[in-house]
Formats: sequence, C-alpha cells, structure tokens
Amino acid sequence: MPTAAFRMRPVRPRHDPLPPARPIAPYAGMTREIDGLCAAVHAAGPVDDEWDVISVTGRYVKIPRRDGKPRCGRGVACALADLRDSMNPDETRPPLVLQGERLWHMAEQEGRTAYHPTASVQVEYGIPAAEHRADIEEYVMRGVESNPQARLVMGVKFANVGFCRTEGVNTRTVRVTPDDPSWDLQWALDLSDIPFDPDRVTRWYEHAAHVIHGADGAEMAGRVVAAPVAQPYMHAFAVLTGRGGNGKGSMIGAMAALYGPLAAPFSMAALLGESRTSSTTNDQATQGLLTAVMAYDTDSIDPGRGMTEQLKKASAGEPLSMRLLQQNVATAKATAFIVIATNHAPTLESAPAIDRRMWICPFRGDTDKRTVERWRDYLGDGANPDDGIIDALMAGCQSFVDREDDLKVASRLTDALDDYGMVLLDLLMTCGGEYDGHGIPDRCLLSSCGSPLWRVVSVRKSGGN
Repeated sequence: MPTAAFRMRPVRPRHDPLPPARPIAPYAGMTREIDGLCAAVHAAGPVDDEWDVISVTGRYVKIPRRDGKPRCGRGVACALADLRDSMNPDETRPPLVLQGERLWHMAEQEGRTAYHPTASVQVEYGIPAAEHRADIEEYVMRGVESNPQARLVMGVKFANVGFCRTEGVNTRTVRVTPDDPSWDLQWALDLSDIPFDPDRVTRWYEHAAHVIHGADGAEMAGRVVAAPVAQPYMHAFAVLTGRGGNGKGSMIGAMAALYGPLAAPFSMAALLGESRTSSTTNDQATQGLLTAVMAYDTDSIDPGRGMTEQLKKASAGEPLSMRLLQQNVATAKATAFIVIATNHAPTLESAPAIDRRMWICPFRGDTDKRTVERWRDYLGDGANPDDGIIDALMAGCQSFVDREDDLKVASRLTDALDDYGMVLLDLLMTCGGEYDGHGIPDRCLLSSCGSPLWRVVSVRKSGGN
C-alpha cells in the first residue's frame, strides 16, 4: 500500500569501495568457503559497468569469480556485501541490524529509513536451497553481532522523545530522551521530523470519540496503532469490531501506510485454512507475519470459524511454517502485531495465552457516513506530519508508558450467565420507563451501582461489546 510518504524510491548509487572484510571469530560449523566469499565480494566502481545486483544501500555488487566462473549466486553476494557494511562501525545506516536475537534488514523509503525483520537470510535474499548455503545464516549473524552499532531499538523516535520497549522477561515501554546512548542507534520507526506533543494526544481522543465506543475503546485504539513498535511483547493481535462502514478499514489502511515497509497484508482465511487453494496456501499466508511488525487482514472473516491453530501460534509467538519458491519448509517465530477488522463478535476462546494478547477495539454502531468521511480525512496516512494517525501513535505510546497493565475492553460478558443469571438480568433490564432504539431501557430496576451484576447490566445497556 504505497503512499507519497513511503513509496519505494530508486536507491542512490554508491560507488565507494566496500569496507575491509573484518575477521569473524571462529565458531563450530564455520566454513572456509563462506569466509573466503565474504572477503572476495566487492562493489563496482563509478566507471565499472560490470555488476550483478544492486543492494538496498545502492551498491553495485559484483559476484566473486574463480577462473571466470561465479563462486556464488546474486543473493549470497548481496548478503555478504551488506554484511561487510554492517560490520563497519563507521557506517551510519548499517543494512543489517540485530534486535534481540532477530536479524532485521534495511527497507529504504522516501525520506525515512526503516528496518523490517527477516524470516532468514536465505529467504530475505532469495538464496535457493539448491545453492546449499545454509552456512550463511550463522555467519551473517556472527558478523553483525561484532558491531555494537548494528543494533535496532524496538520503538518509535520523535524529534524530542522516543518510546521503546525494554528487553527481557518483564518487558515494558519506556521514554527515551536525546541524551540516552540508544538515541543514535537505529529505530524501527524513526519520525525525527515530528515532535511529540501531548496536545495531539488530546486531539486524538476528541476525534476518536465519534467513531470508537467509550474512552477505554479510544485508548485501546491508540495502543493498537502504537503496538507494532511499542508493545511490551511482540506477538499479539487486535480485532476491530463493529458494523460495516464505521471506520475500521480506514484505520487499518492508515496504520499500513504509517508503517510502510514494516507492514504487510495477509489472508485470515488462508491462515485459518478456510480458503485453501493449494497444499502450500496455508504456509504462504504466514510470510507477512514473519517479516513485518504489523500484519493486516485484507479480507476479514469471523476468526471463530475453521482452524484457529495457526492464529493461536502466531499470537503466542510459536514458530509457524512457511514455504517459498525453491525453499524447503522453514519455521520461524511470528514477528507481527496482527490487526483484523470484522463485523462479527470475536469468538476465540479466552485461554490465558490468547486473552493477554487479544485486544478488542469496539467501533460505534451509530456512526453515520459523514462522520466516517471526516474520520478518514483526519487519520490521513502518515504522509503529513499533522495526520491524525500520528496522533494515535502518540496517544498509544503515552498510554503504554503511563499505564502498567493492558487495557481490557470487555466482550460478551453475559454469555457465561446461567439460567438464573439470565432470568435475573432480564428482570433487571425491564422497567416501565422509556426504551432506546435498541430496546434497552433508559433506567434499569437496580438501585445500587456497586453490584457486580450492575456492571454487567451497564455494559449491556451501553451497547458495548
């Protein structure tokens, strides 16, 4: 979904020589061949018209040859050229960086630099299995590790403050100021041209109130926007619920444009195995979940139907299988924050592994077309520094920092009531007063607001999910 801000542009040609090949400490399984290839790969000069592949940094890479015959394929040569740059401490934008134990690759954009996670070096660079270069995975990782500057900060950096998630078991989102050592490292989302402004957070809540149900819902929606880079864990998914035409699709579209190459579409139907057209469709549908910080469903369905095992695995961070051209089946952990929109009520069971990662954001049912059009104009797509989708990002980041726990937007609270509870609920919901357009009484027959049952009735009365 390219936009004016994130349209991929031609890379700026680079003809400076590759930095010298730095030695990699020997490790078990290291081969002399891969080490020799790394030292032999080189970039074409300004008057050299012989080159084989252009890297993401704009280098015109030449495949090393022996006796006139190529020693490797284009993908291997490009990966090793990127590795040489990434091992250079003086490189301001290393093409390969590490975030935890995950390798990320530069994705050049108009005006900004972003990094997206890789499923593997072989998949990222299109190295066919027939080339037998499995040794490149470990070699590249060891090389990138040798440069302390080749590190990715998982977060978003504004002009005056950054928000990033800490690593470890008890992760959380923290503020980062320009005097922090991590400020000059690479950030997953760099918006250094836009200052963080608390007034814009207020503006988000004012606009969101017209299409999203409740203050908690508006805060949850802001978290959904910020979650791909600022959530305290990486595997989770959001379900935007509500009837059609109330702004859910506009929000997903704006998020996809904001994150640019960090976002990828996927098919929920294929992921759940409901529209399988071939034996590999279910595997191919996971590619976006492995190589993007945000994955969004292009054809939303009721996630309660069909197989849910793949969705459970993606949200819990378990390895998923994938099958690509000339690749054997490989497994990798999902990296994405998954966002889907549906007109159905979510019906995935609330097991602990799912409950803590499934966020439900209820959109209002009384939103008219004109309001949705204003909402779409307000959101924008991140191309303009004043777009509302950036307001939502600011609001979500602030919420992650200021509140320790995830917001829980209650869903289907009355489903678990037994017969006695349903009879009591019906009695409480019956009165001699006026009824609203949904058949809900304006005044319920319960005097105490401290009762747990009153809270259930209140949710039912408000029309929340």
